[in-house]
Amino acid sequence: MTFLEHISHDLQREFGAGISDLCLVVPSRRAVVFLRQALARAYQSTLWAPRMLAIQDLIRETDGRRFPEPLRLIFEVYRVYQARMRAEGKPEERFEQFYAWGEMLVRDFDEVDKYCVDASKLFANVHDLKELEEFFALDGELLKAVRSFWETIRVEPEAPTEMQARFLKIWAMLQLVYEDFRAALAAQDMAYDGMAYRQLADDLLAGEPVFPNYKKLVFIGFNALSTAEERIIGHLLQAGRAIVYWDVDRAYFTPPEEALRRAAKGSHLAGEEPGKFIRDYHAQWQAWDSRLVVHDMAAAPKQIYLSGVALHVGQARHLGNLLEQRPLAQEDLSRHAVVLADENLLFPTLYALPQTVSHLNVTMGFPLRQTHVYHLLQNVLDLVRQMQLDPQGRWVFPYRKVLELLANPLVQPAPQAHQLAGEIKAQNLLFVSRDRLVEQVASPLLRQILAVPPLPPGSDP
Repeated sequence: MTFLEHISHDLQREFGAGISDLCLVVPSRRAVVFLRQALARAYQSTLWAPRMLAIQDLIRETDGRRFPEPLRLIFEVYRVYQARMRAEGKPEERFEQFYAWGEMLVRDFDEVDKYCVDASKLFANVHDLKELEEFFALDGELLKAVRSFWETIRVEPEAPTEMQARFLKIWAMLQLVYEDFRAALAAQDMAYDGMAYRQLADDLLAGEPVFPNYKKLVFIGFNALSTAEERIIGHLLQAGRAIVYWDVDRAYFTPPEEALRRAAKGSHLAGEEPGKFIRDYHAQWQAWDSRLVVHDMAAAPKQIYLSGVALHVGQARHLGNLLEQRPLAQEDLSRHAVVLADENLLFPTLYALPQTVSHLNVTMGFPLRQTHVYHLLQNVLDLVRQMQLDPQGRWVFPYRKVLELLANPLVQPAPQAHQLAGEIKAQNLLFVSRDRLVEQVASPLLRQILAVPPLPPGSDP
């Protein structure tokens, strides 16, 4: 029985049809889909379903403000940053120069609020490293990491480097940028996730009524919580308005003294092993409704086969052959997983799957740089950057860049793309005119893209 199936049966026994008064909260939206399926199998009858939400959606729904897209947040932090730069009499930056820095600021401000950090202390100029212990009561690896950071950045009065001086000037301004950013969003009735998490945690601690529509909230399958999440769940547990289900394996729920004993023997559980967070939360909340669903993977029988296959494509094809040799019923597919060691294997694996696999659920990301769209844009930028006028006054492209473009799978299906590539090679052309490329490939998109004027030499698109 899976973790979600166990919980579904447990809730059915305890609440029956009254489950509609609950709100089931999971870490991600993807988990909502599988939880809904598990509940349907457990009940096998018609009833009003409970609300099922990812924790991000629950907190956004409770907050009520608008949550803009990341790019909008970067624009907002850019505006307040530029205003502070002007007030300090410092030169302003163009948005394209600021973008990466702004993306990092938005992400860091979100973390500051999710972990309920005192921004005035975080963004202080720490000249005496002893102040770190007073500010945050740090210990262990975290203290070592923060000390290492400030040892690198700390400015010696007699010889500050340019990098150190510039960094500390920006660092000293970050608290003001953080406060202005939050104020600017609040004035527009907007927020980012960290703001909403922190606000809800503060409201609960202040005794504000929240979640009036739910009898109880059931938190399912969480692990390492942010400080705000910990405060929210802890307060609801103490108020008798929450249940928490932890998904743990017996190996990771070892008591600390047992973990030390295994560490002495060289066990992989030495130090901060994966079970630490759940053990700590359960010990802290076991007086309330904190429930463990314990599995024992080590005790389950297993069959392991090893196959030596060269290259990524060969591995993907071998997987396809294995699946073809062992056809699976459609209802069994959800109980099988393919775990890839390298994200670059994703597309070769998808192409190698047999036709019997008609439905699949991809749970991993894929780098944009590996996509055909990225390479197409790179090809076009290279063409535009290197286009030039020939003696007849026509715009022409270097043949190598044209061949790279024609080899892109998004262009190759266009009429006569393959034929043009063959003509370029057969005629030993050094340059290909823009008119010939657009007309012969006959792609409206390509025609529109290549209508742009050439970039000046040395420019960075």
